[in-house]
Amino acid sequence: MEAALEAHFHQHPQARTSLAEVAVATAAQDGSPVTGQPALVERAAEEVVSLHPDADAADVLLWIEAQQAVRA
Repeated sequence: MEAALEAHFHQHPQARTSLAEVAVATAAQDGSPVTGQPALVERAAEEVVSLHPDADAADVLLWIEAQQAVRA
């Protein structure tokens, strides 16, 4: 199944969900305080991936929480 999905994404790269999109959806599912702030999540996803290319949505949300805690 995964091989078929990867083949599909190879043929249609625009169909692949971005890390930011997954993080936005995860935030909404989890009731995160950043729900409704997709621009913030997008910036955080870019920052996290630049440092940790294998990061996932939870990493992005944790990054946001950590940055907000430092600023508080």
